[in-house]
Amino acid sequence: MKFITDISEEKYEKFMKNNEYAHFMQSYRWGKFQEIATKRKAYYLGVVDDNERLIFASMGLKKSLYLGYSYLYLPRAFCIDYKNKELLDFFVSELKKFCKQEKIIFVKIDPAFILKKVSNDEKTIEENKDKDIFFKNLFSLGFISLGLNKLFESSQPRFTYRIDLTKSEEDILNNFSKTLKKRIKKCENFDIEIEEGDSSDIEEFYRLMRLTEERKTFIQHDISYYKDLFSIYNQGEYKVKLYKAYVYPKKVIKNYEDKIKRLTEEIEELKSHENYKKSYMNELLKQIEDSKNYIKEYTEVLNNYKKDKIILNAHIIIYYKDMCWALYAGNETVLLDSCSNYGLYKYHILDAKKNKCKFYDNFGAVSLDKKDHPLFGLNTMKQSFGGDFYEFSGEFDLVINKFFYLIFKLLIPIRRKIKYFFLKHKK
Repeated sequence: MKFITDISEEKYEKFMKNNEYAHFMQSYRWGKFQEIATKRKAYYLGVVDDNERLIFASMGLKKSLYLGYSYLYLPRAFCIDYKNKELLDFFVSELKKFCKQEKIIFVKIDPAFILKKVSNDEKTIEENKDKDIFFKNLFSLGFISLGLNKLFESSQPRFTYRIDLTKSEEDILNNFSKTLKKRIKKCENFDIEIEEGDSSDIEEFYRLMRLTEERKTFIQHDISYYKDLFSIYNQGEYKVKLYKAYVYPKKVIKNYEDKIKRLTEEIEELKSHENYKKSYMNELLKQIEDSKNYIKEYTEVLNNYKKDKIILNAHIIIYYKDMCWALYAGNETVLLDSCSNYGLYKYHILDAKKNKCKFYDNFGAVSLDKKDHPLFGLNTMKQSFGGDFYEFSGEFDLVINKFFYLIFKLLIPIRRKIKYFFLKHKK
């Protein structure tokens, strides 16, 4: 066997195409995108057998630190069966040599190894029978577990909800919660229009992302990040899809005006009958009052935005092989009663099925034992789409240079506080 560090895209993706452990964060194009977006050098590492056949591959991102040192991050770690101790031993042994040559002080991984799967109703738990051998093999190679975090303390989410798209469309929709179904119905009644966009919509998507992230008090990415994602990742079999939900306020106002006219006529007709039901009359009057309130709200939005068409939500979904992940969602702060966000989710979930995806990953949740935490609202929303809950193994570090690793661990909390301060106050 031989360790290599410069696998071609064709050879790398040919290996990934037939690899059941492949992940979009381990794809060749994700590495190229990260080189531009985060200024990290991508290495396409692997092992070939005596016939030069690629039998192992993994993408690593080198982050520069100080004094020429760096660390290597392998997002979602190794695309390998972790029970294959011989191959794992060889790769990690050679990886350590490579890191010493490159002045890399440690390697960080966050494997896409599933520890357990919890059914949507939380009544059934499936533990991964291979988890003990997984941890044993990593620990034997020198990896240190950074713990089983409960929130979003790690580089990537440790929990997620996934929807099984191999089910029929009818079953997928039936698994939506009752509350979600009502919200989607409301979205449809509000004349929300939904469609797939393209790179020309990034400016509007970014505006919505700014609104969303400002509610979290910091901005995560510049607009160039999303433009680079489309231009670099979105090639060939790699797909980045942007979906948008929008409304024409004038059209909605006209529809409500027509509705008020119809309801008023119905009330007059009702009054001509002596034995009409007062409860029904009250319901008609309530509909008129609601319609007037919606007209007022849409008129205010129309006056403030001065646009005939207003995009309320925009989501970015990333595809890799027969899988997709809901990565980014930007949402308006107005017309929330339209429930357009939920209608948009339904649209791209079903579109993923039409595109023959096997699962849809809602990308990010918190631990199920954090029900009292403010972030648990994410779980409630994502659980409503009927997916099962997945827990991953967490982060691990492989220390190459103990002295500088300790220095790094002491300084990184300070650096994060400084970075957070500037992100929070970024215009």
